[in-house]
Amino acid sequence: MAAKENVDGILIEAPAKFVKEETMVSLRVPARAGTKDARIQNPLRPNLIVHRRLAGARADLAAVVARTREELARSIPGLSPVESADVAFDDGVTGVLLAYSFPAPKGLRVCQLQALRLDDGTVTSLTVTAEQSQMTEAAKKAFLRALASASLER
Repeated sequence: MAAKENVDGILIEAPAKFVKEETMVSLRVPARAGTKDARIQNPLRPNLIVHRRLAGARADLAAVVARTREELARSIPGLSPVESADVAFDDGVTGVLLAYSFPAPKGLRVCQLQALRLDDGTVTSLTVTAEQSQMTEAAKKAFLRALASASLER
């Protein structure tokens, strides 16, 4: 019998030769805490998406960042210039922070802070998304702290 894989608290025994290549978790504020805006029906809820995927033993963080920038530019109409800076994670790993925004329906603007790190061939992307009015200096500071808190379980 193969060992069961723990995927965010759910244990599953995958078929033989299956390996975990990708994991994604979405965290959001409760619906009642979202920003109500007369231009849209549902409240906007800031969220944090954690996405991990295998990139290979030869993966290079600079190449991962370059590919991410290319994918953003290709897939998001009206993308703002993408700002980047180093980010120091709590476990001592240095990654890259990308900050950008793009237009949304009804005249809204979405802001994202995306931290990227590379650990032993696995890329982790941590992305906070909020509507521009929710990206206050205090909120941005809290979001950046949340991103930097990511550390590899050893």
